Amino acid sequence: MPIDYKNYPPNWKDEIRPAVLKAAGYKCEFCGIKQRAKGYRKANGEFVECDEFMINWAKKNNIKVITIHLAVMHMDHDVKNCSMSNLRAGCQQCHNRYDAPFRRLNRISKR
Repeated sequence: MPIDYKNYPPNWKDEIRPAVLKAAGYKCEFCGIKQRAKGYRKANGEFVECDEFMINWAKKNNIKVITIHLAVMHMDHDVKNCSMSNLRAGCQQCHNRYDAPFRRLNRISKR
């Protein structure tokens, strides 16, 4: 889902997001995947980080190679609450897992 930056503070991109990623050591705080790691996901969702040799092997075997781009997650799901205690760095998979129950409740409440 695209981010609507109108809902975020003006210093989100230049100060807040970089501070959260730095505090997390540029890794997902849930599974430990590094920012900009290249690799693929196995059928069970496990990420396999690849060097150039493995990337070429994966591509030859029609395995989709991805680059990890960490997101900054709002643990209370309130984009206006940008206190550092409410923010965590997460890969897309961990972010989606964390948000799934919240999205499910939102869908149910909109019926």
